[in-house]
Amino acid sequence: MRYAVKINITEFTKPTPEDPYISFIRGTAQRISEYFLNFIGCKDYIPPAQSTNEMIEAVRDYMSSINYDTETRRNIESQILGYCVSQRKSNKPVYLSAISELVDPTNSEALIIHINDNNIMCSDVFEADPTTLRKLKRYEYRSKKWSLSFDHDLYEGKTITYDKDAKTITIRNVPEDFERTLDLKKNETTNP
Repeated sequence: MRYAVKINITEFTKPTPEDPYISFIRGTAQRISEYFLNFIGCKDYIPPAQSTNEMIEAVRDYMSSINYDTETRRNIESQILGYCVSQRKSNKPVYLSAISELVDPTNSEALIIHINDNNIMCSDVFEADPTTLRKLKRYEYRSKKWSLSFDHDLYEGKTITYDKDAKTITIRNVPEDFERTLDLKKNETTNP
């Protein structure tokens, strides 16, 4: 069997389902044909990676809009990551309402209002994508010729610094084994 889906009939028959009633137990929605999605009655399905990414971007946008400092942002992102990982391990969906409460405990609806006001495509309930969740603890960038990825704490601990005016990133305390790979001229002269 290439694709299989599990449908929670109890959730499906509710007038307004609280939890996702469709879960893919074989294959993923990104690879499933439109025909199969229509056959099982899955409408407006947003893949977990997209939902997770939209949530992260919405959280960051909201925190910027209310001027949270860097330490507060990292603390909240760490809590969100912990919550999402815990839900995933328990085979449970992520609830946007729970994330909204982590982001602003004094106004637990603020994030949801922000998402609705800005027409952000973020599901109320979704499966957390583990690869996309890495954005909550790592800076990552990939171009055609190079990539860079490092944990937030390396930036905050000053191992990695960014000069906005010069548009440069500096890495300190480079490990010796990596340093040896960077010494290309030395390698060329010793190994003709």
